Amino acid sequence: MLILEATGTLADDGPDDFNWCREGELVYLGFQECRSSTTCGCDRSFNGFDSHRATSTARVAERPGLTIEQLARELATSLHAGGWIPSNDPGHELVGWLAAEIVDTANGYARFGIGALVTRSGDDLQLRPSAEPV
Repeated sequence: MLILEATGTLADDGPDDFNWCREGELVYLGFQECRSSTTCGCDRSFNGFDSHRATSTARVAERPGLTIEQLARELATSLHAGGWIPSNDPGHELVGWLAAEIVDTANGYARFGIGALVTRSGDDLQLRPSAEPV
């Protein structure tokens, strides 16, 4: 299965890039943004499943043993631990929506190769033009 993961290889060494996630940690697109988009990076970030921290760059990765059901269980556990959903039920509507978005996004950018770097600005995702997939 193709997924998105955090990477210490930032898309740009500029001051707007950041990574506070673990290398290789599964990430999902943030779904709630604050009102301070000029001073905060939440509208440009992906959220880590385990660390509950953020990164401005995600990498397309292949996890051959991972199923959509396992992804949904891990995501439900993460969202529940973060206080976003009332239980760790993988059948929760938000879990299904985010799991599908993770897989769809990873599959969409996989045409650029496993390792392709993806950034976001609000709802707009883009391949990092200078990214060299590994």
